[in-house]
Amino acid sequence: MSRDLWSKQLRIAGADTRLVEDVLAGDVPVDGLQHAGSAVLHAEPSEILAAITGRVIEALGERGWTGDGELIAELEHHRDSAALDLIALPVELDQLGEALDRSAGSASHADHRRPASLDAGDHVCGVGPSVLGAVDDEAVNHFLDDCR
Repeated sequence: MSRDLWSKQLRIAGADTRLVEDVLAGDVPVDGLQHAGSAVLHAEPSEILAAITGRVIEALGERGWTGDGELIAELEHHRDSAALDLIALPVELDQLGEALDRSAGSASHADHRRPASLDAGDHVCGVGPSVLGAVDDEAVNHFLDDCR
């Protein structure tokens, strides 16, 4: 099969696993290994595709062109992660939401509540809770930012 016809068939196959398997079942042109790897990554994993992926990985390793190492890593991850079965875990959504809200790494995390020290009767920046308690939360937050 000519390289052009092979490429066309691979494009037509798209992400259809069975069609990708059919196109890649034969010889893969050396200059088509990147395309073959991309097709594998876009298709749903299968046992047949895992075997084909092994062949593509081996050929990429032998070829050694720029970018082949990165594609090999992606293909190995794709192939190996397909073998793992996902396990459903029961989760209380309220608890999950609270845990996510408390995560310091969250980009959306912003704690605009009054500090617990104001409720405990402590002095903050030399001012007691009786003074700060009479001011709205936004003003308290600005005051606390300025005194830090």
